[in-house]
Amino acid sequence: KSLNVSKSLALKKQPFKDIPLRIAASSDDKLWIGGLSSIAYLDLRTWKLTVLPANLLPHTSAKDVTSISEIKPGAVFISLLNGHIIIWDNGKIVTIKDFYEKGQQYPNKIIASKPQLWDNKAWSGNAVGELLSLDLNNYQIKKYKDLNINGSIRFITGRKDGLLLDV
Repeated sequence: KSLNVSKSLALKKQPFKDIPLRIAASSDDKLWIGGLSSIAYLDLRTWKLTVLPANLLPHTSAKDVTSISEIKPGAVFISLLNGHIIIWDNGKIVTIKDFYEKGQQYPNKIIASKPQLWDNKAWSGNAVGELLSLDLNNYQIKKYKDLNINGSIRFITGRKDGLLLDV
């Protein structure tokens, strides 16, 4: 079955007032849509569009969505251009500011890489060689700064015995 998202949203008179940059489907029948300054999901069972309230998102500039990934049923990991990571877990929002705060020390933004699931954690890297792990049970984070990586962690691949970093 094909889906014309723009046409479907217009027909339901629930316009997404942003430019879609990223789209991802989750196992709970939601189609996530990330734009320049907003995030929404389309419930594929009811065709209801829900835009996340602006007051729940970081109050900074450069809110472009750079990636959306499901990290467990009902939970998505959303990376923003300004370095913030937003976790949506069945209606609860967790904002992770570590890469954003690090980016305040640099002229360019510190963007989180697309997460890799491994060892019951979501792992993400950034443009200055740092690695962040996010526990999928309680969303506690741990940062690994002293990896002696001079540059970006672009991709992370989970292997049976560890993680493979593309730097």
